[in-house]
Order: sequence, then C-alpha cells, then structure tokens
Amino acid sequence: MKILVLVVFLIATFFFNDLLFCQEIDSLSLPTIYAAPGDTAEVALYLSNQSFTVGALSAKVVLADSTQTWFVDVQRGAAVDNFALFIAPFTEGSLSLNAFGNWPNYDPVPPLPLGRDAIAVLKVAVDNTVEIGARFIISFDRSSEFLNMISDSSGYMTAEPYTVDGVIIIDPYNDMGIDQPAPVDFILDSNYPNPFNASTNIGFSIKQPGHVLLEVYDILGKRVAVLFDRYVTSGTYNVVWNGVSDNNRPLSSGLYFYRLTSEGISLTKKMSLVK
Repeated sequence: MKILVLVVFLIATFFFNDLLFCQEIDSLSLPTIYAAPGDTAEVALYLSNQSFTVGALSAKVVLADSTQTWFVDVQRGAAVDNFALFIAPFTEGSLSLNAFGNWPNYDPVPPLPLGRDAIAVLKVAVDNTVEIGARFIISFDRSSEFLNMISDSSGYMTAEPYTVDGVIIIDPYNDMGIDQPAPVDFILDSNYPNPFNASTNIGFSIKQPGHVLLEVYDILGKRVAVLFDRYVTSGTYNVVWNGVSDNNRPLSSGLYFYRLTSEGISLTKKMSLVK
C-alpha cells in the first residue's frame, strides 16, 4: 500500500510541476500596438522572469520591414534604472540590448526580482506613406541560442526565455473599444457581471499553444493591470478581476477596456466598474 501511495504521489508531482512550468515560463515579449502614418511608436520590451532573480540580460530585436519602419531610439526601462550598465546599439533594422546589474568599479545593486517588468522602450519611426491597415512585425532574432538570455547576478544560472514577437498595426482610429479581426479559435468572452462592483469574470479560449497576455486599460489608454501573462496550452480559461491595479490599489468607478493578445493578435472589450 505504501508503495502504491508513493507511486501516485510521484506521478501527481510530475504532472503538477509540468503544469506550473507551462504557466510560469520565463519570457521576453513585445506587445501589439497601434500607430498612425508618420508616428514614432513606443514599443515596450517586457521580461517575465519566474525562475530566478535576474542580474543580466540580453536580447536582439529586428524589424521585418526596415524601409517603412525603422528604429530611432531606445530608452532604459524603469525596472533596470539601477543597473550599472545598459547598452543598446541599433541600426535602422536591428537592435541589440545588453543590461548588467553589476559591473567592475560599480557599487553592487540588487538583482531584478521575480515578476514582469518593462526592460526597455524601443522607439520605431513609421513612414508617413504607410497605408492604413498595414501590419509590421517586430521579432526577436532567434538565429543563435545565445542572443536572448537572462542570468542571475553570479552568471552561474542562465536561461533562454520564451520569446513573443510584437506587431505595429497602422490604425490611427483604433480607440481600444473595437475588436480586431481574429481567427475563430481565438475567443474573448464578455465579462460577467457587467457592470460589476466587487469582481468580474473574464473568460477566453485558445486552441493553439502560445503566450497569452490579458491587460486592463482605463479610458485614457493607460494600462492599470496585467491579469494574465503566461505561456499556455490550448483550452478555456477564466480570470477574476477585483477592480484593483497592479500595485493593489482600488480603482475608481468608470469605463475600462480589457485586451487579450496572443501571437500578434488582439481582441478588446469594454466593462464598467461601479462602486
């Protein structure tokens, strides 16, 4: 009997750990954003580190079309303000980023804790002749396994994060309240209840494995909460939001938008918080 219990425990532990790995994977990601012809679009580069605190990282990003979009600047993200070194040389079509928490002759700084943070803001110019509806892919260069890496402060622990490409959609009329076309196997449900007071449920369905990001924005377009940020297998998911921001502050009554993004496709819906 004891042997049977031990075998069941080991099998359960194996599948439970595998589930946690699928849901809490390290990732470098770029979002889907909207811009107008002639804009300089700001694209945040996010790191989700779930395995260990990060003391150094590297990433290489390229533009699929550097004739109509091109890099013009890159700024240090708030998460790495205290890092000793931040280097991001770029050309019109590619950008390499390296950040180190500690460096010789610098005072030691604490590593980046577990969580999801903006590491850099990439500025991309859009040609003023680009047609409305055009889509431009911003992708991670995956030609070498050493291009996109994270490590702890000692350099002993390293990992190659899962990478999620971004998209710039030329749509100056998008107001965060209009759903974008999406395949039938990518579904964002209407939240319920709506309007809501204490909490609301947001459901969605994914038929293809991939990285999924669910965010909440206020009526001014400012992101106030990240509700879901994971690599998932196919299935139906439900997220409960209790009307608080990422820093756990209760939000005021009003209209909010929730956006689901996966593999360069986004869907957006409205909800009302009433107190």
